[in-house]
Amino acid sequence: INQLPNELLTLIFSFGSQLPHFELRYPLSPVPPIRSPTFAETMMKTCRRWRQLVKHTPSLWTNLSISRSRSDLDRLPSVADFQKPMSSITSALQRSSNLPLDITIDFTHISSKTTIRQLSSESERWRSLSIFVQTQNLPAILSHLKDVHAPELQTLKITAHKFHDGDLPHISPHGFFKSSPRLSTVSLNRVGLRWSASPLRGLTTLELCFVIWPNHTDFQNLFSNSPELQNLKLHFDTHAFARLDRGSGNSSMMRPLIKIPCLRTLELRFIYHDSSSTHNVIHLLQIFSLPTLEELTFKDFGTAE
Repeated sequence: INQLPNELLTLIFSFGSQLPHFELRYPLSPVPPIRSPTFAETMMKTCRRWRQLVKHTPSLWTNLSISRSRSDLDRLPSVADFQKPMSSITSALQRSSNLPLDITIDFTHISSKTTIRQLSSESERWRSLSIFVQTQNLPAILSHLKDVHAPELQTLKITAHKFHDGDLPHISPHGFFKSSPRLSTVSLNRVGLRWSASPLRGLTTLELCFVIWPNHTDFQNLFSNSPELQNLKLHFDTHAFARLDRGSGNSSMMRPLIKIPCLRTLELRFIYHDSSSTHNVIHLLQIFSLPTLEELTFKDFGTAE
């Protein structure tokens, strides 16, 4: 391997740095910890040649995976050290030069305010942002993001940790960013938010796995704001059926169809809260008008439905 030219080694390292960190199967399993150290940091410890090669290859530092283990948290000398900027973030931002950034953050054991402040200095390079957060801390994190200008951001994913039965996710009073004009893909899992938030506009791909769902009118407005939407995943529960049923309690009064004129793929999944829940998938489909649909996928629906 010592005979391989730097160009080939760099190509191998590039593939290695793109390997997935974990398989997320939420809510069937809890959010796993993000792997640490990163692939690039591991390669730097192999030998002097590899260290220099990795250190001076900006493309190997564009995937930022930010987290802290519980044991590392316990070893911090004081609260002041918890609030200090993380050196790994500073190094990655410097070594990635001016390339676009794909960022994954697990906020469980790190300071959200400090971390977002560090990353915000390069927010014009953000290409994708994935966030894992404890449900009760989500409003504070969104409050730190609301003044961020992210002109190149294309993908946003937020997953809140699974909460105990009976607990509801917080409805955040904030939007997501000050501006994100290129945002086209949004995935929200166990996230409550203000439905008029500006990021949910102009989307082409949307995934919603909520417990607190919008009513029929808000849901209709959501899709009206994204007329070019092509891919949609909806993970429903019993609460969603109650709020989105096209009927309004009076058979003579039907709510208007929710029109999604450019949708090509639709995935529906139903999560039961108890074994006695009975809902018909036909009623769910009847709330939509999908003239261009090409692919329809059902998950976790029973044969009786």
